[in-house]
Amino acid sequence: MPSENDQLMLAVLGWSLFGFLGYWWAHYHAGFQSWVEERWPGDRGKVIRIVAVKVWGLFVLGGIPAAMLMAQFGLSLADLGVAWPSQWPTHVMLAWSALIAGTLVMTVVGEKEVAKNYPQMKARVWSVSTLGWSALGWMCYLAGYEVMFRGYLLFPLAAMLGVWPAIGISTMIYTVMHFHKGMGETLACLPAGVLICWITLQTESVFLAWAGHAVVALFNTTYQVLRRPEIEWAGWTRG
Repeated sequence: MPSENDQLMLAVLGWSLFGFLGYWWAHYHAGFQSWVEERWPGDRGKVIRIVAVKVWGLFVLGGIPAAMLMAQFGLSLADLGVAWPSQWPTHVMLAWSALIAGTLVMTVVGEKEVAKNYPQMKARVWSVSTLGWSALGWMCYLAGYEVMFRGYLLFPLAAMLGVWPAIGISTMIYTVMHFHKGMGETLACLPAGVLICWITLQTESVFLAWAGHAVVALFNTTYQVLRRPEIEWAGWTRG
């Protein structure tokens, strides 16, 4: 019979697969997309669909797996990295800031590749309201995303296998999940993933990973919306 550690490892990997498949099933579900766009035609339906899918991601990537792991193995939220950072070391904060700054520079330099994936809401007319809904969607989705990659795929494995094997497993799965975004972003995930995992373990929290990822996603979205000629910017009107 597998030991408790073996069971936990299998459960962690199994729930990450559940989250991955569950999220992308909803993302590509043609029936759901058609239903939303028929009920709310035009840009409104496009916004509603993406926000709904991203809120679903909060639960299927992070919430449900975390709850099940806690129930089955008696883990706490802190055991999964869902806690306020226990410390804010200067060298860690400098590394976090440099990672964000470097990522933003790369997204501007590699604008053509970034433009393939942003904005995810394919609305023709954008306003501050649309940006707000986009931000809400991203923050929900990335909360589930980071609880998965830098939470239950990192902390339990680090306790069982050691820091660097856990970082390696989390980073490889994280990298695979970016294949659809192109070779450039996929390769960038290798060093970025290692650094994010290290920062997360240093602070004993997924908070900085979530906050940094949210900053990058919101910047990429806003940058593309304001620069692309086919998108009309309506400013402060209701979106």
